[in-house]
Amino acid sequence: MLSPVAGSLPTTQTSAVSSATNLRAQLARFEAELANWENCPSCKTTEGKARIAEIAGKISDIKHRMEAAELSKQDVNGFRPNGNEAPKSLNDSAAPVDSVSPASGVGSLVNVYA
Repeated sequence: MLSPVAGSLPTTQTSAVSSATNLRAQLARFEAELANWENCPSCKTTEGKARIAEIAGKISDIKHRMEAAELSKQDVNGFRPNGNEAPKSLNDSAAPVDSVSPASGVGSLVNVYA
């Protein structure tokens, strides 16, 4: 019996790509729909204004979801929202030692990562 061949991306990455693609497609569809409603004669009616507000809300929601997904993707990749990058190794997080400071003598520093 043959089993299905898995794709090149892990399931979580595949679903993330699929989700991002779906969000972009929804955004494009709602933006086109909003443009149609804003350019039609019924945009000045109560019903038209309500429909425009509803579509604009959906667009805003999709944009927020896309931003949240991007932030979560950046956080997973080591980006910190406060502007500091995560240390790439343990040595990167240590403060540089000034060679003329009194603490630079032999035996005066302890490597806490050893």
